[in-house]
Amino acid sequence: MTEKKSKKSKSVKKDSQKPSLAQMEVRVNEIVSMISQGHNYTSILRYFTDKHNCCDKTVDNYMKRARQRISEVYGAEYRKSLVEQSLIQLDDLYRRNKSNEDLRECRAIIETKNKLLGTVTDKIDITTQGEKIQERPQFLFIEKQLPENE
Repeated sequence: MTEKKSKKSKSVKKDSQKPSLAQMEVRVNEIVSMISQGHNYTSILRYFTDKHNCCDKTVDNYMKRARQRISEVYGAEYRKSLVEQSLIQLDDLYRRNKSNEDLRECRAIIETKNKLLGTVTDKIDITTQGEKIQERPQFLFIEKQLPENE
């Protein structure tokens, strides 16, 4: 009789015990930290297979949870709060520069606020299709015939 060899799809053995919810949260937080430090998928996978003896699928699940947590923290609400905070800071800067009579800086602050809010209009040149406008002096020569001397 021939024995069938069992093929291992993963080179890492699974833990004999499932991690607790607290351990899973710690691992997901570790991945969030590693992502914020610039680690790529391969280095995170290597770290977790070496340190926690996790398989690829487990690390993928942790990565998925970490990405969900990042999007919850830094999603639309976070961007909205950042815009609001920036507007408050710009208003304060404007007030201080106005009292110092630094009108140039006030103008720059207004432009920055408009960019932040998306209320800036761009000027588009439709006459030359974006090509440089060339101004050439034009001279008009008029030939005038003088009367002949009789």
